[in-house]
Amino acid sequence: MSKRNSTEAKAERRQKYLAKQNRFSNPVAKPEQDYIHHYGFVPNDPYFENAAVAINQPDAKAAFRTKQQLQEYIDAGNVDELLCTRSGKGVVYISMFKSNPKWSATRKEMNMEEKEGTRCFYLVRHTKDYCAVLGGDKIDKKKWESKNPFYYSLNTYMVQTEHIKDLPDCEPTNEQIIQIGKRDEEVQPLTEAELDEYLASAKECNLRKWYEHNEDGLIIDEFPSPKGEVYFQPRKTDECWLNCTHFLPTIFTPTSIAMPRIETGNIYTGDWD
Repeated sequence: MSKRNSTEAKAERRQKYLAKQNRFSNPVAKPEQDYIHHYGFVPNDPYFENAAVAINQPDAKAAFRTKQQLQEYIDAGNVDELLCTRSGKGVVYISMFKSNPKWSATRKEMNMEEKEGTRCFYLVRHTKDYCAVLGGDKIDKKKWESKNPFYYSLNTYMVQTEHIKDLPDCEPTNEQIIQIGKRDEEVQPLTEAELDEYLASAKECNLRKWYEHNEDGLIIDEFPSPKGEVYFQPRKTDECWLNCTHFLPTIFTPTSIAMPRIETGNIYTGDWD
């Protein structure tokens, strides 16, 4: 008898078959509140628990949560904080979105004028999938993108877990947007060398446009660390924060997730794409 037809081989194949069958017969439970849509088969995995919107495809794995769902997900111990060594603060990387059931999309444009009824949604970027680890294996770009879909630097921020309660539920106000940007910047400020490098690359007109000045020149805020070092950030204007901090507009249709292309740029050099 060949090894392939042995009793042990047959038993092993049956176990693999049953495991695969069980995987596709045990979907994650849909939340009792704020459920919108789960696209295709979404497995019963902690990553997808209590998610208003979930998608699990070879090129995209994502779970969108309301603020309340996000708070419960973190409180359940599903997220490991990343320690920012300069500030000594633990943070979670979160991508931020907003959606409205009255919005619509065509191949050419998205109609997003309606404000009433807008809800905010949050996608956790887990450290093991999002961050490059020093000394770790080389990152596979396609694998990274599959685990971090819908990613833009303009809508992804470091948030301390104690500040989750301050995130908006509905259409974010300017004050909330500015606060999110400032808190992100405060937990990982610049060294003096990094500050000098940034300012050396900046155009004077852009510094004047996007940063606060007084009679002495550009205002530089200082951030003392728990270890006694001092770090720095040039102080952005409110207009600057509102131009570089975004909740990405999103439409959840019965068959797909639609988002606009976001224009990104460098506020130091003025280069945009």
